[in-house]
Amino acid sequence: MNIRPRTPDDDEAIAEVTRSAFTAGPRGHAGEAELVEALRRDGDAAIELVAEMDGRVVGHVMLSTMRDPTGALGLGPLSTSPEAWRRGIGSMLMDAAIARATGYGATMIFLLGNPDFYRRFGFASETAAAFDSAYDPPYFQALRLTKDAPRSGRARYARAFGED
Repeated sequence: MNIRPRTPDDDEAIAEVTRSAFTAGPRGHAGEAELVEALRRDGDAAIELVAEMDGRVVGHVMLSTMRDPTGALGLGPLSTSPEAWRRGIGSMLMDAAIARATGYGATMIFLLGNPDFYRRFGFASETAAAFDSAYDPPYFQALRLTKDAPRSGRARYARAFGED
């Protein structure tokens, strides 16, 4: 398994991984692949990593700039190919994404997702609950990366998320 930064040559494979990951479940929808493209197009993609196995992209994670709070990143989507589920690829991508966000100088990371999965990385809905947002706990979660990260305020994702 190789976790590495995304290159433009990966974009078609990333779109396929994202579509297949988000349409495989019982509540599947295909909008996440379009979100990735919109974040790139708008210049809001800050960090993108891919998981590569046997020369094939099997996972992807994106962190995008947020409008508020300053210095925060929004994580999502995180996707792995359904045939590669339950191999720890999502966890490897999360560990790498958090490390890259720290190196990037981000103060915190916000996300929407399954609390049971993201709790193991330090994300908490209690941390996010102090922020005014279009989203609600328990799925809206945050992780502080620095001691001086904001403790409250407004949390607004990049425009591609369609919050306003």
